[in-house]
Amino acid sequence: MSMCEHMRDRRVVVAGAGYAGLTASILLDGRVGLTLIDRKGYHEMLTRAHLVAGGIEGVEEDVVPLNQIIKGRHSSVITANVKSINLNERRVSVSVAGRDDECKDVYYDYLILALGSEVNDHGARGVREHAIPFRSMKDALNINQRLKRVGDGARVTIVGAGATGISLAGALAEGFGRRRRIRITVIDALDDILHGWDGYMVGRVRELLEGDGVEILTGRKVVEVGDGYIVLEDGRLSSDMVIWAAGVRGSSVELVPEVKRVNGGRIAVDAFARVEGYDDAFAVGDISALRVGDGGYAPQLAQSAVRQGYMVARNLLKSMDGMAMSPIAYRKQGEIISIGSRCVGSVYGMRMDGELCRYVEEFIAYNYRRMLQGDGSALLAYEDDPVSAALTFSRALSYVSARYMLSVLSRLYGLYATSMEGSIGSSSKRGGGSSSSMCGFMHSCLEMINRHGR
Repeated sequence: MSMCEHMRDRRVVVAGAGYAGLTASILLDGRVGLTLIDRKGYHEMLTRAHLVAGGIEGVEEDVVPLNQIIKGRHSSVITANVKSINLNERRVSVSVAGRDDECKDVYYDYLILALGSEVNDHGARGVREHAIPFRSMKDALNINQRLKRVGDGARVTIVGAGATGISLAGALAEGFGRRRRIRITVIDALDDILHGWDGYMVGRVRELLEGDGVEILTGRKVVEVGDGYIVLEDGRLSSDMVIWAAGVRGSSVELVPEVKRVNGGRIAVDAFARVEGYDDAFAVGDISALRVGDGGYAPQLAQSAVRQGYMVARNLLKSMDGMAMSPIAYRKQGEIISIGSRCVGSVYGMRMDGELCRYVEEFIAYNYRRMLQGDGSALLAYEDDPVSAALTFSRALSYVSARYMLSVLSRLYGLYATSMEGSIGSSSKRGGGSSSSMCGFMHSCLEMINRHGR
């Protein structure tokens, strides 16, 4: 039996520092007594993990220590595993990583449960033993390193054709497949990829992936993963590497008393994201089963998680001020998916492809990073009012315009440098040093715009 140290000096406890939990913590930081608990001690921008796996992007910008984000005088970060939560006693029991026999009991007045999700094997045998999960930056780096060691023509199978699996397939095809080093197959039990997404996007993504040589098998359920093979309901395939991206289920953290779970282990919540039967406990993100307008549940996507975390924190602050809370309304503003360095999307009903889509996707990541750095204006993107929407649109337009200018100048600079390559020497003999000066000036402009874009 472990000896537990009791702490009761914080009022709001946020369990989990994924997209939902961290967004809530940022809004609450400095305004309440806050304790953020996370087993890693850092935040990962997992919407960029596929680019890390494909070697298209480094991991440095996408992993941020929590102590660099949460800085309030009455805030603290605990790096530990959440062992159990007693909802009646308002107590979260945690253990420090590597020391499971020692625990702390952290008491709260309000709890925001944001422990995310875990791998869902859908009953398939051998998944945990033989498949590589894709749930973290560590997983992304592991995939990247293993792919660098495989031989030419190796077969890589991605199980799951949702946004995670499809993005990963696109990044691996660009980073490795184009050099013919690997053959990529995507398998899903459903009848098509990106189930529930815009039909145009589904068709365009298929076109891009198949153009890169990615094989897509839909309507094929995986029942077993073994060493070097996959068993389907209707056959067997050989595979040198299996990556499991076939959906997730809500975190199985122990809750006392146990509460209602639906839709793959997600915690049932009311319209304010409160755990059923508890006014002081909220569940947000992948672990939460929040009903949305169409009668289904909010999708387990970063866009949904960020907005839930923001709106729950805002409601909590309103409640502390004696104001009425507002029901959480999830309005999907669009969908964007990257296929390596390419992008397909639909925002406010406007379908986009190519550079425009890529720059919009870049702005979303840029704006989120600005929020992590303490930029209050970045939070406006998650407010649900016309003024905030207009201000965010203005910032997005400025960013996209700067990126377009950079792209145009980059092309002009390349053409100019090429055309002048053979004439710089003769120009300088005639006393014409303007070409060198112009190249230097254009280079300085590019550097300045690039810094602004970042």
